[in-house]
Amino acid sequence: RGNQTQVFDELQLAIVGDGDRRQISGSAKRLSASDEQWQFRMEADASILASDWNGELSLRGRNVDRTYLTQILGLNRPQIPSGALDISINSDWRAAKLQTASFEVEVPKEKTDDLDALKVHGNIRRLKDGWSLGFLPEQFGNETYTRESAPMVRVRWLDNSARLAWAISD
Repeated sequence: RGNQTQVFDELQLAIVGDGDRRQISGSAKRLSASDEQWQFRMEADASILASDWNGELSLRGRNVDRTYLTQILGLNRPQIPSGALDISINSDWRAAKLQTASFEVEVPKEKTDDLDALKVHGNIRRLKDGWSLGFLPEQFGNETYTRESAPMVRVRWLDNSARLAWAISD
């Protein structure tokens, strides 16, 4: 989304075809961020240029600059604090459309001076008439949660509607 061209180096790419299965995997670093590491993997049962492929896509980023990440997500806000985070996304696709994705975002205390430690797990899921998003904190500042003790945040929005429903359970 951002309007800046990014240059990657140390690119490693593997493309494997086995019958109808296709697998693309690799890793890269941004030239301007030497500590940043990206890994990706995609497996599909047909050409990803077609509209009928099914598969899985995963992306992992380590030591990702928060400012860069918010820029590519279109969240260009000056109040976003600088620092690094780790992110992991695993997704499932059917007929070339996202069905589910799970994610984890972690900001270890040693990677930031201006934000408390944070670790969040979440998922997004396609519904028949919209989307569902849920996330669960594992760590927020000095507070550490178990799955049983963490407040679960759920958000649901409907296609073609301005309606949004959300709930926080504890």
